[in-house]
Parts: sequence; C-alpha cells; structure tokens
Amino acid sequence: MNLNKKTDKIEKLECMNILINVCQTLVVTDFDEIKFAVFELKEAIKRLEQYLYYSDCNPFSENVSYVSYSRFIYENYLNDVYIIQTRFRTLINAIKNEKRFSLDNEEIDLIETKYNMVLSELRKITKEKRGSHVHERRYNDKDFLIVDIMEKCNNINKKNNGKPIQEYREKDVYNGVAISHLDDVQNMIIKDNNFIYETINIFLKEILEFIVTKINLLINNFN
Repeated sequence: MNLNKKTDKIEKLECMNILINVCQTLVVTDFDEIKFAVFELKEAIKRLEQYLYYSDCNPFSENVSYVSYSRFIYENYLNDVYIIQTRFRTLINAIKNEKRFSLDNEEIDLIETKYNMVLSELRKITKEKRGSHVHERRYNDKDFLIVDIMEKCNNINKKNNGKPIQEYREKDVYNGVAISHLDDVQNMIIKDNNFIYETINIFLKEILEFIVTKINLLINNFN
C-alpha cells in the first residue's frame, strides 16, 4: 500500500472551515435541531476520508481474508455515503422547521431544489452500487468475484499441498491479487470522495451561509 502517496490525491472540501466555524457559532445559540444536524453532517463528512486509512490496514486476523476485508471496508464506506444523504435531509428539515427564520415559499423551494440536485448526484455512487437503500444488496463487482474465487482456490491448494498457489519465483498469486485489489478499493474511495466533495461543496457553502445570515438577523433584531 502507498497511503502516503495517495492521501494527497483526495481533494479537500473547500467549505470545511466554514462548516467548523458554523459549528462554533451554533454552540452558543439555542438552535438545537440545526445545531445537531450541522454537527452530525460534519462528522459524517469527516468519516469519508477516514476510510482511506482503514483500507490501508491489513486484516487483523487470519480469519478475515483480504477479499472479505476489502468488501467490508468499501461497503461500510458506501453506508456512510448513504448517511451523508440523510444528514443533509435532517439539516434541510431543521432549517424549514425553524419558525424564527420565517422562510417564504420561494426560499423553501430554492433549498429543496438544490438539495434534490445534490441528492441525485450522490445517488450515482450508492444506488448504482448497492441499490436505493443500503440493505437492498451487497456490493459486488467482477474484481471482488475474481479475488473471492482465487481465495477459495488458494485455500484448497494449501489444504491439499500445504502451500498456496505459486507462480514464477514462488510468489503467492492470491496474496498479490488480493493486495492489488485492496489498492483498487483505495482508488475507489479517493474517486468517490473527490466526486462527493465537488458535488456538495457549493450547496453546503450556500446553506451554511444561509443559516448564519438568518441567525445573525435574529440576534441583531433582538438586540
């Protein structure tokens, strides 16, 4: 694995600093529903990048094969992409339900329209890979199937011959393919993260600025 080389390939979410600043602003307010939604969204976004580090670890037990480990990592990564979608929905509902904001229909329609655009883009990752819901099906593709078959063949060969399938210069074929596949999982995470960050960046920046503007107006009017 080449984690140190790959960390530089993940684009940073430009509005993360804005998100953190909004969290700090909300700490001293009584907008509890919005506060909860923003904090949860921040944590969900941070989690996405952490999967790159998880994927760089070897299976922690001989009972966990490389193919099982790589599927576990990527399926859970996709789970968190689903969570991002629900966190956005929670935030939108919190904004809409905050009566002190006094939103008009035009503001609500604009927020919903942009949210639906973002959701449509995020679903390109999750729906095509696991279905409309995370429990609809497991993630699988030809690479997972190939490594899975090789794992079974390797286990049979070790049981019958006392050693794994080997090729020229006695390299462990399955081990090489499995590590290469874990490397592919890292690349998928990087690609998906960059797409997600690009997709949510503008919308998130706008919605955060909208929240701050509304709260500041209320504070100024109160004072």
